[in-house]
Amino acid sequence: MTVEQRREQERARVREALIDAGRAMFVSRPYDEVTLRAVAKKAGYSAPTILNHFGSKEGLIFAICELDYGALRARFERIAKVADPVERLRKLGMAYVEFAMENPHHYRFMFMSEHPIPDPGQYPIDRNNPDQDAYAFFRATVAEAIAAGRFRDEYDDPDMIAQVLWSGGHGLVSLHLTKGNDPCLPFRPVKATADVLTDATLRGLLKEEE
Repeated sequence: MTVEQRREQERARVREALIDAGRAMFVSRPYDEVTLRAVAKKAGYSAPTILNHFGSKEGLIFAICELDYGALRARFERIAKVADPVERLRKLGMAYVEFAMENPHHYRFMFMSEHPIPDPGQYPIDRNNPDQDAYAFFRATVAEAIAAGRFRDEYDDPDMIAQVLWSGGHGLVSLHLTKGNDPCLPFRPVKATADVLTDATLRGLLKEEE
């Protein structure tokens, strides 16, 4: 390994540590209360180090967004070749729940905490491109099912349908992440519940012959 390669490896290691520290702090405290100095200290580095990597608190936020939303889209890529759009939606719903339960800090940062959202010009991916953006991919699958005549005629808004399905998955995940250890709540296994939730929701949307 060359000196330059070792430097790049070390830089990547430091960047990852800062991102992990930032994510953990942003999900546990209000955005305005989190300082770059505190993030750097948690990661074991100085404030100038984090400025060198990200430039600002917003820069750190955007870097976490790029990494975490990209990871979710990568998870969806495994399902992209499923030919039937309705079956693809079923599998996407399960993949979403699995991603959340396997990566609770990532999920809390992405969907359960308030933080600045990058403007389209600042975001490193095209938010309307299904090949890059997880929501765009999910919406495109809904639109495909609508175009194929799989849903009841009154359900013709792909964003509405996508958000109905998304809301169900998010509600289930949020309950398990916040109350899953409550001994007074007899929660059933999250994957089994997600399967029932997805099936029941899709059945309500599909035409009767389905």
